[in-house]
Amino acid sequence: MTLVTLEIPDELAANFANIQELRRALYEDFIIEQRQQGRLSLGEAAELQPR
Repeated sequence: MTLVTLEIPDELAANFANIQELRRALYEDFIIEQRQQGRLSLGEAAELQPR
């Protein structure tokens, strides 16, 4: 699996209560976009849950 590292400005990260909330928001946005574009099935999306 590919690991992606992001640099997020502090002023954007401050809108989230903790790093897990930020990670979940990024994951959900990415997975939703990929599902809408037909790149992921529902099963594949379920397997890619954040850790």
